[in-house]
Amino acid sequence: MHFSRPLYACLVLLGAAASPSASAQSADAGGPAPIALLSRLRADVQWERDSLLLGEVTLDREIDAVALGFKEGSVFVGIVAGPFVRTPKYWILEFATNAQSQDGLCGSPQDARLQLEKLSIPEDAPKGCDQAEVARECRRWRQTAQLVYLAAARGSKGINLGDGKCDSFHIYFDPVRRQPTWSRL
Repeated sequence: MHFSRPLYACLVLLGAAASPSASAQSADAGGPAPIALLSRLRADVQWERDSLLLGEVTLDREIDAVALGFKEGSVFVGIVAGPFVRTPKYWILEFATNAQSQDGLCGSPQDARLQLEKLSIPEDAPKGCDQAEVARECRRWRQTAQLVYLAAARGSKGINLGDGKCDSFHIYFDPVRRQPTWSRL
């Protein structure tokens, strides 16, 4: 197939712009690498380089980094917002390894695995949305749901933290509170 030079150049540029790895690799040269940043922030946590995932998870149309960390009886999920500039935004979530707790993993920390997943939030609205005292929370939930569904349509991802022993954690970025949150099905 033969393309004219301007059309070919346009297609090459579009392909490069659509590539997540191209966006992540073109980070500001003065910015920290995500694992190095997380290691500086939490030197007591062993961050796993092999767990590093790149994807749009903070709903801002920038490629972000997600990594897994370990520390005696806890698993950490570090999220570094792209672009990776000198002072990027970041969040570190801690999950215990405790089968008896709703907010803990059931297996050992070494069983924990991260993966990007289809972005979704729990379908249920807060209880009692017909009562005036919870109306504000219901409006916030509806606004969050609408923004998350729009981001999912653009290709944004959620994060799945699981260990194969019990239900996974489904982590998503709450665009109203501007921080990650999680649910468990």
